[in-house]
Amino acid sequence: MYVVAGVVLEKIYAKKWETFVQKNIFDPLSMKRSNFSIEASKKDYNFAFPYEKEGQGFADAFFVNLSGVAPTGTINSTVNDMLKWVSFNLNPGKFKKIISDETLEKIHEPQMLMDGEILKDMPELSYSSYGFGWFVSNYRGHHWLRHSGEINGFTSEIAMLPLDNIGIVLLANLDEGLALLKGLEFSLFDRLVAKLSENKVDWDGRLRKYVGKQEEAERLEEKKVEKEVLFDQSKFKFGGKFLHKAYGIIEFKDDLKVLKGRLNDVSFNIIFRKYSDEGLIFKTKNGMRYGKEFEGGNNLELLLKMKKDALDQVVLLSTYEGGIGVVFRKAL
Repeated sequence: MYVVAGVVLEKIYAKKWETFVQKNIFDPLSMKRSNFSIEASKKDYNFAFPYEKEGQGFADAFFVNLSGVAPTGTINSTVNDMLKWVSFNLNPGKFKKIISDETLEKIHEPQMLMDGEILKDMPELSYSSYGFGWFVSNYRGHHWLRHSGEINGFTSEIAMLPLDNIGIVLLANLDEGLALLKGLEFSLFDRLVAKLSENKVDWDGRLRKYVGKQEEAERLEEKKVEKEVLFDQSKFKFGGKFLHKAYGIIEFKDDLKVLKGRLNDVSFNIIFRKYSDEGLIFKTKNGMRYGKEFEGGNNLELLLKMKKDALDQVVLLSTYEGGIGVVFRKAL
């Protein structure tokens, strides 16, 4: 969706998406430390390294280059710069006009209904809609706009209570940090809004319980799969290189002990999970650590499509629906 929006913008204005955002958003709002590339971030005097959970501790993660799909997540920024963006959304009249009041109002309005599964455990949150780049909802009866972001080694949460003139920016250089940021967000709202501060919710306890349930369900699923699935790797040929124009090259090498892969500069092992109607589903072991192989844990799910028992296509399952998604095709 965001890639398409970026392409349309480039066609209309005859300039790169990055150039347009720099001139029409970053410069007018004086967002001087925001950029569009890993290389630019590393030149900053105080940039963050990415990390991921590993067992009970943490490990180095690798920087992900999304320049091929820039509008989906290449912006790197700081808390202070993002607060300028939030302040503009809350009080556009105090800044140089970069968009009409009518358009900004439309951006903040609901456009489509979203899944409300989490509401079973959190009645303080209403069902969500999606506007243009903002989730629209209510937090304990207060109008609430927000958007989360997750990429390898980094997590973000930007949130506003517009009628209370409150905005929050939370950034973490950690994978799977969204529950922590949500807990901080809700706790801050409860402290900053007078009526909510009279009856604070134990968000730390609530979210620990919620995350604990998810982790226990994953552990049970792991045990179930390990017990039930038998897989003879020797019957298949997995070797080869597979190309995606935006994500690069993923390569597999046959090994009777462990199936090894490599995505650009990142080496990893994968383990068999289950059969599907379209092929074989594998999961990478642990978070992919830059330039290293790893053991233990889980990360990405891959669908390996076979053709006469030989690997033909590699699909990132998290992106795949109705036959459409990120598909690496066999390189000639």
